[in-house]
Amino acid sequence: MDTWHSLNLGDAIEAAQPLSKIKEAIMLLLFASGGTPDIIAFSRENPETNIMTAYFPPAASDVAIAFGATPCERPTRDGLIPIFGDQRAWEIYYPVVK
Repeated sequence: MDTWHSLNLGDAIEAAQPLSKIKEAIMLLLFASGGTPDIIAFSRENPETNIMTAYFPPAASDVAIAFGATPCERPTRDGLIPIFGDQRAWEIYYPVVK
C-alpha cells in the first residue's frame, strides 16, 4: 500500500504530547522491523495557523492508523521535520533528482 496519512496535532503546545507518543510508536516499529530504513514520521507546522501536522509514509501506516490519522497525498518536503525514524528514509521518500 502506498498511502500516506496525516494527523492534525494542534498548536505547538497541544502537539507536544502526541508528538512524544508518535516518536515512541515509531521507535517500537523500527525495533520490531529490525531497523527498516523506510520507517519514519514527519511533522510540519503551518505558519499561518500554527497547527502542527504529523505525516506518516506507507511503511508507518500501522502507527498512523493507531493514532487515527487519515489518508492524504504525499506531502512536499518543504518544511518537513522528522519526528523520529531512519534518516535514510529521506532518500527513499524524497530522492534528490540530479
